Amino acid sequence: MHNQLEMVAVSVRLYKYMCEETVGTENIVRYRRLYYKLHDDIFNDNRFDFISSGSKAEGLDFPDSDFDFMLLLKSWEVYEDKPYDKDDILILDTDNASPGFALLKKLDSSSFPFFSKLNAYGNLISNKEFFNNGWSYDVSDVNIFEIHGPCTSDLVLSNQDVANCLKCHSWPTIAKRWLLRFRPSGWPSQKIISEIISQGCLLVPVGSKSSFSEGHPFEWRFSFSLSEKLLVHSFNHTQLLCYALLKIWLKEILNTDIILNNKLCSYFMKTVLFWILEEDDNLNWVPQNLLHCFLLCIHRLRYWIACGYFPNYFIPEHNMIDGKLSHDVLEYLSLT
Repeated sequence: MHNQLEMVAVSVRLYKYMCEETVGTENIVRYRRLYYKLHDDIFNDNRFDFISSGSKAEGLDFPDSDFDFMLLLKSWEVYEDKPYDKDDILILDTDNASPGFALLKKLDSSSFPFFSKLNAYGNLISNKEFFNNGWSYDVSDVNIFEIHGPCTSDLVLSNQDVANCLKCHSWPTIAKRWLLRFRPSGWPSQKIISEIISQGCLLVPVGSKSSFSEGHPFEWRFSFSLSEKLLVHSFNHTQLLCYALLKIWLKEILNTDIILNNKLCSYFMKTVLFWILEEDDNLNWVPQNLLHCFLLCIHRLRYWIACGYFPNYFIPEHNMIDGKLSHDVLEYLSLT
């Protein structure tokens, strides 16, 4: 009982400290998010949509917080099934791709501005060619960009990543179970789910690495950045501070360990929090329970690591650590 009361007291003090010194109050977070929404609206044009992502767009602003944005090419639209009133589109194929990934193909052999290859699966679009040629950015020196997976990093603005992408305007069948599954806690609300469906999802030009050392050349990875931003924006302030704590724990504890440095990423922290929020109907997300909620997330993370399976929130069949962590690292993480 004494330990429980002490944890409550520490949680309240930590909540107050994070509001005053690290994350900010609810109003500050709201203004931060509004700023990045206005940023997107100002820079959008008839060719591209700018989609702010990363910690700052989610409402967090640590000294080394990343401001990432996705550059959505609007001239090509993706659908899972061909709409009757649209012709010049790309079709999504998840049946012949790894979980969490898709092939993009044209139904005919008409020209596409990026390299495609006709094989047994259809006229497929190359992710590499799209990455190299699918977008343009008005810079005087191309050497200021450095490639990281599907992103380019701006070496002048050191914490900025740019990911080019296409938009799938229909919710993919492979993620339909997310829409319908039982949610003990009632989170997210049906209103948020409806908003997520209406936004569709994104596809970034990077393939799975299970069979290809440099990634499958024709697979595209699903990105639910639009959905995730809506979900994070639906957090109450205690939930947001728990998310901030997980990111701090990753940076200050895990990434300072010689063995664990850069083995996990902040996306894993967000994913585990999403699962806890959805599945645990007994949690009371108030300042007094901040540490308790944080520790539950850590325990779930360790359990998944010990099992060697880290399920994507939208597509659980996609094991996000498959082939990415060595046996020694998995064993070490499970004991940490």
